Amino acid sequence: MNLHFICPHCGQHLEGDVPPVGSDATCPSCGNGFKVAAAVPARHHHHAPDREQLRREEARGKTMFFLIIGGAALLLGLLGWGVSVALSWREDAREVSGKKPGAVDAFVDVLKQQNEWRNGIASGKYRGSGTGFWISEDGWLLTSHGVTGNASKVDVRTAAGKIISAKVTATDEKLDIALLQAEFKPAVWLPVSTEEPGIGDNVFTVGFPDTLVQGVPAKFTGGRISSLTGIRDDKSFYQTSVPVQPGNSGGALAHSKTGWVVGMMTLKPTAVAGGGSADNVSYALKSALLQDFIKKQNAALGAAVQKSTLPANATEREVISRVEQATALVLVE
Repeated sequence: MNLHFICPHCGQHLEGDVPPVGSDATCPSCGNGFKVAAAVPARHHHHAPDREQLRREEARGKTMFFLIIGGAALLLGLLGWGVSVALSWREDAREVSGKKPGAVDAFVDVLKQQNEWRNGIASGKYRGSGTGFWISEDGWLLTSHGVTGNASKVDVRTAAGKIISAKVTATDEKLDIALLQAEFKPAVWLPVSTEEPGIGDNVFTVGFPDTLVQGVPAKFTGGRISSLTGIRDDKSFYQTSVPVQPGNSGGALAHSKTGWVVGMMTLKPTAVAGGGSADNVSYALKSALLQDFIKKQNAALGAAVQKSTLPANATEREVISRVEQATALVLVE
């Protein structure tokens, strides 16, 4: 029988098959002999783990929990990014592909060009971007001088996703205007008004704010004419309540009813006097000054941009759609 007994010399607890009580035994721990005074059947006890071990196991469990949660969040983030990219690609290719023959080839071409400009910005090929809009059927485009800077040539990404090259033919740094020309015939272009809208008129812009974060498709923002003068009563500008962000510069400020360009988005104050918010304050250069600038550069073009092809009874949805199609992303190397 497996018995449990104690060495009288060193106090060591021992287990083993030994003779009955009173028999001689030798302690394997201290080596001394002794007579077995008492013995009981051995029992196997489960010793509770020490506190340090419990602490380590608890810490290990917490680490594994956070690793699992973090991994799941990363996976969901990547999945969301993939979905957004896929949706933006579909949006870009919609106009090109449609149901026409060669739709697959056109779609693949759009994806390639989209990757080109994305990689161009990420790699530093493009130092900046902004918004522009077509003003004629033969490839004339207006944008902001703040977008083009001193560049003599820029890339332009059309509403259909095609990237083309355009020359900067004229600029006015004071008025913040740049006139571009490309070998391209846009499907839609916008007429430039010589008349002022009224205070409270509904206006809107379509542009490309922070494309790497907000996505590729052009963004619509609407508001009203807040004032017929700009900063410090500057009569060259309108103050509007149209929300804009970096990247909207150079976009058309269009009248919601007529579809005519009444101005061009130029700037937004970051704060007002006293440090208050300026979220719903933006400024647009008046279309009359755009007209004067165009006429000085090209008289024939100045006359052409005063003609509209938009039906007189067009709905607001039709007006917005035309401005969207006539809006382009300007990429500057």
